[in-house]
Amino acid sequence: MAKFKLPPRTATLQFEGDYEGAEVVVRLDAPLNVADDLEDDDPRRNIRLIPRLVVSWNLEDDDGPIPVDYDAMIARVHPAFLGLIGVGFQRAMEEQAKRDFPPPDAAPSGSSSTISVVRSA
Repeated sequence: MAKFKLPPRTATLQFEGDYEGAEVVVRLDAPLNVADDLEDDDPRRNIRLIPRLVVSWNLEDDDGPIPVDYDAMIARVHPAFLGLIGVGFQRAMEEQAKRDFPPPDAAPSGSSSTISVVRSA
């Protein structure tokens, strides 16, 4: 039997409002336990999961680009923004599921799209 490597699946989260211009590329093929754990009520636990979901981002501060790792996130990224990444990831997963498993009467659509996340007041 020939081996089959699953292609990486990503979505780009584009932010508006206070975070206008920020872009975060997230994995849509994250292990299910990561997606399930993101619903945990413990914000610190959720923040620890974000480096496993984020492929890249364009975030920087006065010290330069911010690496996608837990220590940098805790020290340099506002917690509200990290929460929005979690919300955006869940929205991207829902959109991907609609494309992967459309209703029987729906026409097939393309894959991979840009997900916009709007910060609510």
